[in-house]
Amino acid sequence: MKLFTLIAKICNIILVGFWSTLIGFSRIPGNAKKYEGNFLPNLIKLILDETIKTIGSIWHFFLKNRKHKNELETFGNYRLLSRFIKSNSIIYSCGVAKNISFDDQISKKFNCDVYMFDPTNVSNKFMKNVTNPRLKFHNFGVWI
Repeated sequence: MKLFTLIAKICNIILVGFWSTLIGFSRIPGNAKKYEGNFLPNLIKLILDETIKTIGSIWHFFLKNRKHKNELETFGNYRLLSRFIKSNSIIYSCGVAKNISFDDQISKKFNCDVYMFDPTNVSNKFMKNVTNPRLKFHNFGVWI
């Protein structure tokens, strides 16, 4: 009976995850129209953001069930194993928009530089008011 319950829970998590991912991707074209600038670059950025978020969620699902579960720390909207981050670490953050909670928190906790990249005018205007000297903003995109 325990095996059946475990399988049911895993199926539920997969279905809920799939459904929320599907909803997230379906909203991308409408959200791309809301940003300043051209539709196509905004669409590509949002697709990349959602893809990275989805990969992160899948990775987190498997990682959180392993031996590092109690070592994960939350920084803004991300959870990571931070024991390898030092003051001389360099963090790269792509697609910041107006949410720099991860970047700000990690730079303050470890006193390290965070290089942030976002080609949108929204992020450029937003970052002009940010005073954290450890946040190094660049108003261009990084394409991998």
